[in-house]
Amino acid sequence: MTNLSLRNIWFRKDNVDVWHDIPNRYAVNYDIDVDMGKGQILLNGISSLTEMINGSNFFMIPPGETTIVTTPSNWVNHPLEIEYSWEENYL
Repeated sequence: MTNLSLRNIWFRKDNVDVWHDIPNRYAVNYDIDVDMGKGQILLNGISSLTEMINGSNFFMIPPGETTIVTTPSNWVNHPLEIEYSWEENYL
Protein backbone atom coordinates (compact mmCIF):
# COMPACT_ATOMS: atom_id res chain seq x y z
CA MET A 1 0.00 0.00 0.00
CA THR A 2 1.53 3.28 -1.09
CA ASN A 3 -1.28 5.73 -0.28
CA LEU A 4 -2.93 5.87 3.14
CA SER A 5 -5.38 8.68 3.83
CA LEU A 6 -8.12 9.43 6.30
CA ARG A 7 -11.01 11.08 4.48
CA ASN A 8 -13.64 11.18 7.19
CA ILE A 9 -13.88 10.53 10.91
CA TRP A 10 -16.99 10.59 13.03
CA PHE A 11 -16.95 10.32 16.81
CA ARG A 12 -19.85 9.83 19.21
CA LYS A 13 -19.63 9.71 22.97
CA ASP A 14 -22.52 7.95 24.70
CA ASN A 15 -23.45 7.32 28.32
CA VAL A 16 -22.27 10.66 29.75
CA ASP A 17 -24.12 12.62 32.44
CA VAL A 18 -23.13 16.15 31.37
CA TRP A 19 -21.60 17.71 28.27
CA HIS A 20 -19.09 20.47 29.00
CA ASP A 21 -17.89 23.45 26.94
CA ILE A 22 -20.47 23.23 24.17
CA PRO A 23 -20.05 26.43 22.13
CA ASN A 24 -23.11 28.59 21.54
CA ARG A 25 -24.31 28.54 17.93
CA TYR A 26 -24.85 32.31 17.91
CA ALA A 27 -22.52 34.99 19.22
CA VAL A 28 -23.54 37.66 21.71
CA ASN A 29 -25.85 40.32 20.17
CA TYR A 30 -26.61 38.11 17.17
CA ASP A 31 -29.72 39.33 15.33
CA ILE A 32 -32.09 36.63 14.02
CA ASP A 33 -35.15 37.74 12.01
CA VAL A 34 -37.80 35.27 10.91
CA ASP A 35 -40.26 36.72 8.38
CA MET A 36 -43.22 34.35 8.21
CA GLY A 37 -44.95 36.31 5.42
CA LYS A 38 -41.94 36.27 3.09
CA GLY A 39 -40.77 32.84 4.24
CA GLN A 40 -37.22 33.86 5.05
CA ILE A 41 -34.74 33.78 7.92
CA LEU A 42 -32.16 36.56 8.24
CA LEU A 43 -29.02 36.30 10.39
CA ASN A 44 -27.55 39.76 10.91
CA GLY A 45 -29.35 40.85 7.73
CA ILE A 46 -28.11 37.94 5.57
CA SER A 47 -30.56 35.32 4.25
CA SER A 48 -29.97 31.88 5.73
CA LEU A 49 -32.62 29.20 5.17
CA THR A 50 -30.15 26.59 6.42
CA GLU A 51 -31.24 27.62 9.94
CA MET A 52 -34.67 26.10 9.33
CA ILE A 53 -35.15 22.64 10.84
CA ASN A 54 -36.17 19.90 8.39
CA GLY A 55 -39.92 19.32 8.43
CA SER A 56 -40.81 22.74 9.86
CA ASN A 57 -42.96 25.31 8.08
CA PHE A 58 -43.51 29.03 8.27
CA PHE A 59 -46.88 29.79 9.84
CA MET A 60 -49.32 32.68 9.88
CA ILE A 61 -50.79 34.08 13.08
CA PRO A 62 -54.59 33.70 12.88
CA PRO A 63 -56.92 36.65 13.53
CA GLY A 64 -57.80 37.23 17.17
CA GLU A 65 -55.81 36.71 20.33
CA THR A 66 -52.78 34.42 20.06
CA THR A 67 -50.35 33.22 22.72
CA ILE A 68 -46.76 32.58 21.67
CA VAL A 69 -44.59 30.69 24.17
CA THR A 70 -40.81 30.80 23.82
CA THR A 71 -38.96 28.30 26.00
CA PRO A 72 -35.16 28.41 26.13
CA SER A 73 -32.95 25.43 26.89
CA ASN A 74 -32.58 24.59 30.56
CA TRP A 75 -28.95 25.76 30.61
CA VAL A 76 -29.88 29.38 29.76
CA ASN A 77 -29.20 31.34 32.95
CA HIS A 78 -30.16 34.89 31.88
CA PRO A 79 -33.40 36.44 30.62
CA LEU A 80 -33.96 36.29 26.86
CA GLU A 81 -34.37 39.48 24.87
CA ILE A 82 -37.07 38.63 22.31
CA GLU A 83 -39.17 41.05 20.31
CA TYR A 84 -42.24 39.92 18.37
CA SER A 85 -43.72 42.26 15.78
CA TRP A 86 -46.43 41.81 13.17
CA GLU A 87 -48.45 43.75 10.64
CA GLU A 88 -52.19 43.41 10.35
CA ASN A 89 -53.59 42.99 6.85
CA TYR A 90 -57.19 43.75 6.01
CA LEU A 91 -58.86 42.04 3.07
